Amino acid sequence: VSVGQKGIDVGRGTSPAATLTVAASAADYVDIAAGKVPPQVAFMQGKLKLKGDLGLAMKMQGLFKPIGA
Repeated sequence: VSVGQKGIDVGRGTSPAATLTVAASAADYVDIAAGKVPPQVAFMQGKLKLKGDLGLAMKMQGLFKPIGA
């Protein structure tokens, strides 16, 4: 996931204009999205990697709710 001035782009690879890049394996992402693993815990365990504006990453937490919530 890359977040830039023009919005959010989801895909493989990187964007040279990204403000924030979020990376996780598919299995780890599913666990985070399902609410099995809090994003903060995944980050501390190295399963969720962030590059760029970490303040923006904190704001993104409110955009997503666990699947089935």
